[in-house]
Amino acid sequence: ALRPTVRRNMLDRAASAVAIVGLSVCVCALLISTSSLQGPSALVSKRAMPKANINTGPAGVPFWGTETIRADKGLSKALHHKISTEILRDGLEVTDIHPGKGPAAATGDMVKVHYTGKLAKTGKQFDAGTISFKIGAGKVIKGWDQGLEGLHQGGTRMLHIPPTLAYGVKGTPGGPIPGDATLLFSVKMLHVKKAGRKAHKINNKQVHAAMEKRRMLMKKKTAARAAMAASHHSAASAKQHKLQASFAHLI
Repeated sequence: ALRPTVRRNMLDRAASAVAIVGLSVCVCALLISTSSLQGPSALVSKRAMPKANINTGPAGVPFWGTETIRADKGLSKALHHKISTEILRDGLEVTDIHPGKGPAAATGDMVKVHYTGKLAKTGKQFDAGTISFKIGAGKVIKGWDQGLEGLHQGGTRMLHIPPTLAYGVKGTPGGPIPGDATLLFSVKMLHVKKAGRKAHKINNKQVHAAMEKRRMLMKKKTAARAAMAASHHSAASAKQHKLQASFAHLI
């Protein structure tokens, strides 16, 4: 039989082992529950994540991944020039009707546009007007912030915008746009103010000095022309007198 002291030591060791095992199980459970609450993004937040490759299509619209380009034969025939539509992975469709010749809109630029909005399902117009905003500032729907990049001043673009880039599942409660509505916009780029370009302040003194300089230059040119004309007239008169004298001598 074991002595009481030896038996007590063995019981103490067994109790300690059980306590350690129980504590380990609790720690593991806590870690698992915390991980499930944080989600995958939180678990890899400290790791360097590669940036997504951003591409740009023919119309200048940025997109991720790949896009599809569809030739629109009907529009091309009606407008007498080649029309194509870019279809992006997020469902946005971009069609340049008239390319425009001014500066192209980019993130950070202030733009002024005239637009007409219709519901894709019914063709019903729900809005139209003129608006100014900064590209990429989140002041308009995502489909506009993304879809108007690359549009040149003076150009017109058609945007086919899915609900995820417009007003989502809720639409405009109490308004004309229902939930999950795909929208069609015709947008004309009226003006593009490039980011970082400051308005030029007019200096009246500099303007006056430039005008005075131009006036003096014009005065000098006028005097030079008058002197040249007088010289030609004097030479012609002298030649005429010489000829007359020659004729008088012959007579």
